[in-house]
Amino acid sequence: MSLAINSYLSTSHLNRAQKTQSAAMRHIATGLKIGNAQDNPAAYAILSKLNVNVGATAQHVSNVQNTNAMLSTAAGGIENVMGSLESMRSSLTNMLNDPTADTSVDTGRLQSALSALSETTATTQYNGMNLLDGSRAVTMPDGEGYSETQLPNFSTESLGLTDQSGKSTFDLSSREGIGAALDTVYSAMDKVLDQQTTIGAMQQNLEFAADNYTMQEENQTASASTMGDANIAKSITDLKSANAQSQLAMFAQTMNMHNNYSVLKLLQ
Repeated sequence: MSLAINSYLSTSHLNRAQKTQSAAMRHIATGLKIGNAQDNPAAYAILSKLNVNVGATAQHVSNVQNTNAMLSTAAGGIENVMGSLESMRSSLTNMLNDPTADTSVDTGRLQSALSALSETTATTQYNGMNLLDGSRAVTMPDGEGYSETQLPNFSTESLGLTDQSGKSTFDLSSREGIGAALDTVYSAMDKVLDQQTTIGAMQQNLEFAADNYTMQEENQTASASTMGDANIAKSITDLKSANAQSQLAMFAQTMNMHNNYSVLKLLQ
């Protein structure tokens, strides 16, 4: 009976030591304290949710950065639109205030500015999407999730500078017509300035959201690391201890087998 008990105890010690060895080696190899549900079912469930949250937050950060990049592209295009309008304003003001001005020169400058504005509206794109023709909305994070904000339509027709066929609406044959054209340009500049202010505010909000999401991601990652990362120094110590216990258990088994053999020899 005593021999059987000793054999059982040495086998039990060996199994426990080998289990500890396996866990320690896995922790050292992967750097993870909780690699699967077997390690700690409750902690594994919590850690899995944390990792899902980290992934979702990282996606939020990426979305915000992409949106901010798109708005930066739109802002650059809008700045070019404003530059074209300022050129028009300069030409019309010159025509209105300088009776000796060469009308043909200013008319040519006006047409060039109109063409440049049309080109800007047609070519201001992000990832193949037009940004200044009124066809694109921006998804923005807010307190309750996300909302959409429409980007402007800055075509020459929308700004009142041309008709549907693309022909200039300016009547430059009289001072009254030039004055009316100048009013139209000033009105267009007000619209553009208002949109510049709006996009600037949107980008500030995105920067705040990006900082907030980044902080959340860092906190979630730190929590997941604290819970799931292995203490390598402890795992190495556990491995050495388990190796020693395994060797002792194997020696005990060997001695038990030797004793069993000796008893059997005596009984013969």
